[in-house]
Amino acid sequence: MVNNPGSWSYVYAPLGHAQWNGLTPTDLVFPFFMFIMGISTYISLRKYNFEFSHSAALKILKRTIVIFAIGLGLAWFSMFCRTWNSLSAEEISFFSRLGQSIWTFDHIRILGVMQRLALCYGATAIVALTMKHKHIPYLIATLLIGYFILLVTGNGFEYNSTNILSVVDRAVLGETHMYKDNGIDPEGLLSTIPAIAHVLIGFCVGKLLMEVKDINVYYGLIHALRDVSFEVNEGEVVALIGANGAGKTTTLHTVTGLLPSKGGTVTFEGKDITHKPGHAIVKLGMSHVPEGRRVFAGLTVAENLRMGAYTRPKNEIPESLKMVYERFPRLEERKNQAAGTLSGGEQQMLAMGRALMSKPRILLLDEPSMGLSPLFVGEIFKIIEEVSKAGTTVLLVEQNAKKALSIADRGYVLETGKIVKTGKAADLLNDDAIKKAYLGE
Repeated sequence: MVNNPGSWSYVYAPLGHAQWNGLTPTDLVFPFFMFIMGISTYISLRKYNFEFSHSAALKILKRTIVIFAIGLGLAWFSMFCRTWNSLSAEEISFFSRLGQSIWTFDHIRILGVMQRLALCYGATAIVALTMKHKHIPYLIATLLIGYFILLVTGNGFEYNSTNILSVVDRAVLGETHMYKDNGIDPEGLLSTIPAIAHVLIGFCVGKLLMEVKDINVYYGLIHALRDVSFEVNEGEVVALIGANGAGKTTTLHTVTGLLPSKGGTVTFEGKDITHKPGHAIVKLGMSHVPEGRRVFAGLTVAENLRMGAYTRPKNEIPESLKMVYERFPRLEERKNQAAGTLSGGEQQMLAMGRALMSKPRILLLDEPSMGLSPLFVGEIFKIIEEVSKAGTTVLLVEQNAKKALSIADRGYVLETGKIVKTGKAADLLNDDAIKKAYLGE
């Protein structure tokens, strides 16, 4: 309908196509659609945990081919109808007319809207599974800047066959397989580059994993949290730092449903979880490692780990145990030992391993270095980095601000129940006020 409404006399002026360098609401339809497609791609790929595998690659390839084939089929059907109608006045047999109408592949348009969707989906999906998500914004910038340079140097703002977009399409596809509009195919090969960027932008927006907005918590008459707001994006390590009593633990308890909030919302993967009970939040993909570790002292290490997998199907438990033991070899050595007999560092490992048994999308850690020797602190933070690199998002509450910010992507500073400062972790580490208040410098 956008390309050809049937009769241009019935088209409202604002919905008519703009000039090459113009802009009308119609020209925004496709970019917004691609943006939404990016968000949908993020949602559809979560089940693969954004890890490349043969099964994921085959699924993506199959879907790309199917969408592309549907587009080609629609193009062929349109050409079939056109040819059939054009032969109506000729004195030829029914079968001859049918044969000529069917065999239109020598001048069928290869690209189109559906074909572009297929190419953009396939490209975005492969990028999502093979590239670190924090680098995707740089790829988007590279694609858009590169495309602009291509247009500038290749006569790309001329609406005729000398345009680099037209030149490439004719060379690769052939003129008979292009849309006939001054030599320019609106869904050509090179013009797919910014469309891929649009989809990737949508994907990045879909990455917003958790958002806390304006939560307020009271202990009796004490206003513990005051309009606390922050967000955590997929794949990030976010540090929440502050002095004792600032409200860090209260914030985590509110997020995980252990404390009620008077007003405000907690959103996880697009779902409002403000009033959901803790066990339901765990099922959604959020695990909380509480302050003080809180292991079950009378149970063995293996039994503690199994307790962390109560939301998972029983057949997945052996695989999850294997994963935890690979990450924490010390736990495997002590799997039949009572958890209460472990050292503080080993109990912290157990608490983290127990949380990972639920295969969380996001891991909330509350003071993981508390009461540990410097040696164990270094080991625990190294494990947190490894967990993050493996694809688990981390929200880290930590009094050891220097350690927390050294492994984090972004940080929030909490003082007396309020967020007073936020920024990149590296910037906070170099902030004089932060150094003085929290880093002992």
